[in-house]
Amino acid sequence: MKLNQAFVLVSCVLLNFPYSIAMGSGYAVVKQDELLTELPRQIRAYGTITDGNDNPIPAAQVTIVIPTVIGFASADYVIYDPSLANSTTDMSGHFEIPFAVPDPRLAQTGSQVQLLLIVRAEKFRTAVIGIKTPRLMIDYPLNLKLEPCEPLKLIVIDSAGQAVAGASIQPARISGNRIPLRFEAERAGTTDEHGAAILPGFDRAILNEVYVQSKTIGNQLVPLTIRNGQATAILNETGKVTGSFKLPVRADTSSLGGREIIVFSYTTIVDNLAGPPRMSWALKQLDDHGNFVADSIGMGTVFIQLLNDADFPF
Repeated sequence: MKLNQAFVLVSCVLLNFPYSIAMGSGYAVVKQDELLTELPRQIRAYGTITDGNDNPIPAAQVTIVIPTVIGFASADYVIYDPSLANSTTDMSGHFEIPFAVPDPRLAQTGSQVQLLLIVRAEKFRTAVIGIKTPRLMIDYPLNLKLEPCEPLKLIVIDSAGQAVAGASIQPARISGNRIPLRFEAERAGTTDEHGAAILPGFDRAILNEVYVQSKTIGNQLVPLTIRNGQATAILNETGKVTGSFKLPVRADTSSLGGREIIVFSYTTIVDNLAGPPRMSWALKQLDDHGNFVADSIGMGTVFIQLLNDADFPF
């Protein structure tokens, strides 16, 4: 999915308070014909997965998550489709994954963009490490030891402390590495009537943030905290946001009708104290006048990002 890299910082408003947003200039996007093309596009990742006693772990699932967007904004993690390369360890715990690099910039020595190596095995703690592509270009093995792990039970509550039932919950940050929303969608847990959900392969030591989604609380990314000795996701207070998306002077405003946008709020302040980042978001369509309404947007700084912007070169 192609993203518009221009977005505008506005103040968060809740409870039907309208505002307007003008298209602004963001960071430059490098065109495809400007990319370096002499770097290798095919790379191989390989290694061995063992337990703490150096016994091989067969049938472990090994995945390379390859970024398809360069220069992430916060919201990109919830809307882009990552490129995946998968393998399974053999009886010796060995794996090998050949994969293509979608953007040659990922293979440059100075690239700050990481691939993710994610390893899962039944009854073991999920391992996630960030890898710079050049490391794989020098034939460097990736050998990992997995630790035993009991499934994590966590509780989801709203800002008033009430249990949230029927919410989908999945890992958002593991061992400090942000995980794209769509990568973990098939492994999402669901909270019961007490707000409890079980996530196999994780414990409090490695699971830092979770995505929580439901019709009542919208879409949120929140940190895990410990409350009464229990891993807990405390959701943001949310409200309705209305506004309009403005084009530059002399642009055809009617061309906005039906365009998709993502409305998202971002904050690190809760109860006047700085803390881990929190985010909420909604995918919406603009009407013919560029207006939109987004429910269940959390308190914080609000951003608007236009999707599929090929017709808007500014």
